[in-house]
Amino acid sequence: MWKKVTLGAFALLLGLLANTHMVCRVSINGEAVEGCYSPWAHDRGLLAAVKAADEIFAGSTSLPVVKTGCGLSLRPPSGSAAELSGAVLDSARGIEPMDAVYVNSVPLGKVEDGERLMEKLRGYLLYTMPTSAVGGTFSEELSVRRVYTRSGSATNYDDMVLLVSGMAPAVYVDREGNRVMG
Repeated sequence: MWKKVTLGAFALLLGLLANTHMVCRVSINGEAVEGCYSPWAHDRGLLAAVKAADEIFAGSTSLPVVKTGCGLSLRPPSGSAAELSGAVLDSARGIEPMDAVYVNSVPLGKVEDGERLMEKLRGYLLYTMPTSAVGGTFSEELSVRRVYTRSGSATNYDDMVLLVSGMAPAVYVDREGNRVMG
């Protein structure tokens, strides 16, 4: 009987060990980051944050204090390297997320809020629309992408509207579908 109990306990232990995962829990400046990371995602996330901060500040990086605790868990790791690097960069002094503006993949600058810029661009289109037009758009592809950059490096919204309208002039359409220049 003891032999069966011992073998059963050993099989249960092997089953638990087969289903455990190595996980890393991270705290930034003393505050725990939600989720747990695989050692691979942890290392990749921290390396990406350091490289991004070095690129932004050209070597004089002041990253937050990051502490890692590793252990075993029955739950698989759920955090990604991108989430961890984002959390580190969000906590770094002098670095903030902004929206980079592109016209045909040519960078024009950065603004604090891409949605606010789009509202201003829609307002520009409405303000400059000829009376015979029923709709308008910009002549080139306009895109906005979230990036990390130095704090205080945002372009003024009105200046960005002028940059965009200079690179991608407005094109309007009348009721018959003909193009009307603004």
